[in-house]
Amino acid sequence: MRTRDAAARKVDVVSASESAPEQLDVTGTLCPVPVLRAARRVRRLPAGALLEVVGDDPLMRLDLAVWCAREGHEMVAMVEEGSRIRCLLRVGAAGFLLLLAAAAPPILARQESGRVFFTATWGREVLVWGAWRTSWMAGYFYNDARVRPVEGFPEILASLDAGPALVLCGPGERRQLEANPALATIRLIEGPRGNVLMRVERRRT
Repeated sequence: MRTRDAAARKVDVVSASESAPEQLDVTGTLCPVPVLRAARRVRRLPAGALLEVVGDDPLMRLDLAVWCAREGHEMVAMVEEGSRIRCLLRVGAAGFLLLLAAAAPPILARQESGRVFFTATWGREVLVWGAWRTSWMAGYFYNDARVRPVEGFPEILASLDAGPALVLCGPGERRQLEANPALATIRLIEGPRGNVLMRVERRRT
């Protein structure tokens, strides 16, 4: 771990002619939200742009460093100021990443196992019941954070009063939904570990 002085000195590698870094404050959020929000912001930035991420989750230091190494971005500096952590990132070659996304979807699917569930939700709320955490947390990035964990079957039923719902559930919860004679279910997307995105509604009598 770099000391604060060492990290501060590294900031000097940023040229004075460069534009001021874009700011992203993730204070108060915990792993993996800081990385998901940083990834979402980076998608809108050109290669070479700077992004400063500020937060207070100790795990953010390691998470962002690993994510930068995996995605081809540069961790320019990391400074601790009391309980706050400042990470300065330089965006990598966006064009290469887009090419990779188009040419190697199976590889990306393994890297981001929850992405597949949110390719067709179009920003609609997704209820989460018993699904693998890594899968549904991807909704914070790919579905504008419109994911809502529920505690059990009664909450699913209550949500259906307003109409059909999208439910991301584990294999046991899927069986409960499909076995209920009062519900009509459609499996939309099946993903890792038996998790399924379903359309659920009350049967018309």
